[in-house]
Amino acid sequence: HATHHRRRQSLRLQNRFRLLSFAFLAASLLHRASPAHAQPRGSHLHSSARKTSVPRLSSLTPASGAVEGGTRVTLRGAGFERTGKNALRFSTASPHTDVAVVPATYIDSSTLVFTTPARKSAVPAHVAVSNDGKAFSARPMATSGGATTYLNFEFVDGRPWGRWVLDNSTFPAGGGASTVVRLEGGSTDGIPHG
Repeated sequence: HATHHRRRQSLRLQNRFRLLSFAFLAASLLHRASPAHAQPRGSHLHSSARKTSVPRLSSLTPASGAVEGGTRVTLRGAGFERTGKNALRFSTASPHTDVAVVPATYIDSSTLVFTTPARKSAVPAHVAVSNDGKAFSARPMATSGGATTYLNFEFVDGRPWGRWVLDNSTFPAGGGASTVVRLEGGSTDGIPHG
């Protein structure tokens, strides 16, 4: 009977301890989540960490470039901030998601300029932007945020192909002749010609 009594008393103490632990944990979590605790009055005036907004995108000019990269592109939108950490993220899905991040130059709150990265093949790329290099306007390949959170950039195979034709393929011995080189039924910029 004494053993049974000690066991019940031990269980009561364990239950009280659990209840007190739970109450303490709940109070601690509520305290941390309270606005007054999260941001003391006036603390934003002395904070060294500045929160940046998520920008919106409206156009890329040009909207296509060579797979070799190096195309200088102007991004138009809104909410761009001069942070020194502005960046663009290019995501492609062929066959797996491939991501490249490039720095951007701030021009003004609606304009950034950047140079495209190289890609493995001619594919469309999902482009998102960031003011701080960390928080981007969209996740890689995500379109659920709406049309202003991402844009598409078309990487094209810029190697010339097709039939090259020389007009005036004979030249006088003394020089001075001109000729025209034409491409028939091929491409020099990823867009078929002729």
